[in-house]
Amino acid sequence: MNRTRESRGGGTRLVGALVLLFSILGFSAIAQTVSDKPLGAKSLAALVAGLKGVVSREAHDEAGAKAVAAKWDARKDLTGKTKRAVINLLYGDVKSVIKDSGVLYQIYSDFSLYKQMPDEMFTGQPEKTNGATAQSVSDKPLDPDALAGLVEELKQVVSANASDEKSC
Repeated sequence: MNRTRESRGGGTRLVGALVLLFSILGFSAIAQTVSDKPLGAKSLAALVAGLKGVVSREAHDEAGAKAVAAKWDARKDLTGKTKRAVINLLYGDVKSVIKDSGVLYQIYSDFSLYKQMPDEMFTGQPEKTNGATAQSVSDKPLDPDALAGLVEELKQVVSANASDEKSC
């Protein structure tokens, strides 16, 4: 079967979405994503708020999302932990409340994206590299709602691309 210009359009959309995502995040910020530094209070609050948004958006059960949020609000052991450790602890709470494997997979996928984001995305401070400020598209970090919107948009493009590829 010959591929036509129309059937290759999904790949173009995917590339466009990835270029948009990388331009917003800045290439220099993506390179340094693993940090062993504990999150500050503002960063921790922003991370938890973003992850609450993920759970409330992905969980089809409002009561389950509220139960997860209540567990997170009751936690006092997140201070002084790294972003990865915080996300792992919070995902454990999600698994204890939400039992739908499809929803858990979607939440896990979104949480994994948060793990890969530089800590500076949650601090409001520009990233520093060797004493110099890293260059990026914006000095302002994305707020959790804007970031969640970008993640959703990227998922839609990838999903559309996958369905285009299947129809070939």
